Amino acid sequence: MIKKILISTYMLFCVSIFSQVGIETAYPKGILHIDGNKDNPKNTSTPISTAQQANDVVVLQNSGWVGIGTTAPTTSLEINNGATNGAIKIKDGNEGAGKYLISDNDGLATWVKPNSFKSPVIWTYNGTPQQVSVTGAVDGTGGYLQSGNRTYSYLSLSGVTSGKWIVNVGLRLSTSATLSNAFWIHANLSSSSTTRSNTGWNNLGPAGNSTGYASVIYGDGTASNGKGFFTGTSIINVTSTTPITLYLLLENTGQWEFNTSSPENFFFAIPVN
Repeated sequence: MIKKILISTYMLFCVSIFSQVGIETAYPKGILHIDGNKDNPKNTSTPISTAQQANDVVVLQNSGWVGIGTTAPTTSLEINNGATNGAIKIKDGNEGAGKYLISDNDGLATWVKPNSFKSPVIWTYNGTPQQVSVTGAVDGTGGYLQSGNRTYSYLSLSGVTSGKWIVNVGLRLSTSATLSNAFWIHANLSSSSTTRSNTGWNNLGPAGNSTGYASVIYGDGTASNGKGFFTGTSIINVTSTTPITLYLLLENTGQWEFNTSSPENFFFAIPVN
């Protein structure tokens, strides 16, 4: 017996259908059109009003542009929220009042509070007014401490957070000695009140962490009446993830004295980006 096996061959066809999809609307305005409130006109001759578009989402057929609250987006994504604030809401765990959406090099954005939006940090001194008087060895002109000696000024900046800061200092100095020549006065920021330290921060000045403050002051040649003013500015970068305290150390004050209660003094940090 000869058995005949008949094999039926089925041909499959893939058919592409070019059309527009409307959800809750019979007359879509793009390749995809969603009428969230089902309030669009029921014919093609009546235009969609602004109020009706407010609840629509459209994807244009040729460009692929997406419109939310508009049926005619003019860019890749257009959101029209009318006169109501808050068209976009992005939550990534970093959101907070006063923050900005800032991008990295690859366009990945997150919420960040710019450093310049932080409050300035104002100086404080420990306890009652302090008088810093230097009586150590001086050089041949009678006006300098031995190199490297530093004295805590009793001025500090507490709660300096991560980011860049401009730190300004101005100190009124006085002397009871009869001095008529010029003197170099130096000062440094430090994360320690007893020794120079850069823990949790670095100086962005031309000499790196060796950068400090310096001023030239003059005595008036009479006893008990010599006065001078020391001033300077530094730009620093705080790298610590927790707030730090910065101390002002004085160097080479010689026979000059500094009183923390002088009304002309200032010591503060301003945040910058």
